[in-house]
Amino acid sequence: MQELPTYMTKKINDFVEKNALTGRRKEKFLESCDAYYEENQVPIYEPVGILTAHSMCEPATQMTLRTKHYAGAAEVSVGSGIKRLEELVDARNKTKYPVMTLFIREGLKTDKNSMENYLKQIIYKKFSDIVTIKENLEKTRITVIYDTKTLNEYNLKKEDLYKTLKGILKLSVIVEIENGFEVSFKEQTLLTVRKYFMKLLDLGFIGIVGIQDAIIADEFGETVIKTQGSNLKDISGLEFVDVYRSYTNDIFEIYKVFGIESARELLVREIAEVYKKSGIPVDLRHILLLVDAMCYDGEVLGVVRTGIISTKKSPFARAAFEQTEKVLFNSALYGEEEEFEGVVENVMAGLPINIGVGRVNLEMDFTKIPRDKDNPAAVLKKKAAEIKVAGSKTSEEIKAELGI
Repeated sequence: MQELPTYMTKKINDFVEKNALTGRRKEKFLESCDAYYEENQVPIYEPVGILTAHSMCEPATQMTLRTKHYAGAAEVSVGSGIKRLEELVDARNKTKYPVMTLFIREGLKTDKNSMENYLKQIIYKKFSDIVTIKENLEKTRITVIYDTKTLNEYNLKKEDLYKTLKGILKLSVIVEIENGFEVSFKEQTLLTVRKYFMKLLDLGFIGIVGIQDAIIADEFGETVIKTQGSNLKDISGLEFVDVYRSYTNDIFEIYKVFGIESARELLVREIAEVYKKSGIPVDLRHILLLVDAMCYDGEVLGVVRTGIISTKKSPFARAAFEQTEKVLFNSALYGEEEEFEGVVENVMAGLPINIGVGRVNLEMDFTKIPRDKDNPAAVLKKKAAEIKVAGSKTSEEIKAELGI
């Protein structure tokens, strides 16, 4: 058996031990693994980049623009189809439908009441979502009215509201009234009252910033939380969240929090998932090649003019993508040289490309070509010509004379 990658060898050995393969069965299994690995090797000088581009882009033309909505919650949506693929390949900074999948720590309750309590700690609510805030500029006064039922729903007390108001409205007098508080300002301008009013309206009160909504879902055989919006850094501070398994579909957030390797892994999964949902089979190696090119420099670069294309040394390759005149003008201005090492620049110049058969130089050594006296076929051909010249004979007579 030929030498396989370490992770493959481990998987094969684990399978052999698990299924107790011995003797001829084990030998036959190892031979089949070896043959399968050999058949799937990429031939030397194979133009894998062109194959990847064709294999991924051609079926992508059959994708549709779709948005998946989770049952019972249209607010928690996941982009799919061609738009999601564009978003991933272009490595856009902002995901149109950011979604987090949060796993609950092992040992904690996942019953309905517990999960709903977790949701209340996650969903972002402003102060104005919990209470009613009214402004009275004529009396330079702000009134805050609360509903006891709403406070109980979020496990809040009126004392919590009072502390919040006291911390924000420092130049004021706060008086408790029935189901609320009345805030009056002494010798303050109307502009100051309006600023405090607007500050209260926009004040974050409970939950995690960026999480607009969340639902309970069943995935991977367990109960998880799906969020509309993403804030992986802040969400990791919650005690009930399993940080090591929770993730977001926002590539750049993963990159900023966990680094390039995590971003690469997520890119592979997300791109593969887009094709899978569209029912399009694409070899994983094509996706791996594309993602490796995007993450090669230690940061996530999209297949756009300002991304991977900008890193190409060849001015012709950059000019073939976008802004042809501008790229060629700047290249000429700064005296860049074209070395014709890649595919695009050679095609543009009508030269053989440096991959596939274009990578092989074939020469013929005429000194090793057999001479006529050593070449039986040449001897027969020459003799047949001589017989034909000597007299008019039929083909059958010539064959008989030559002994053919």
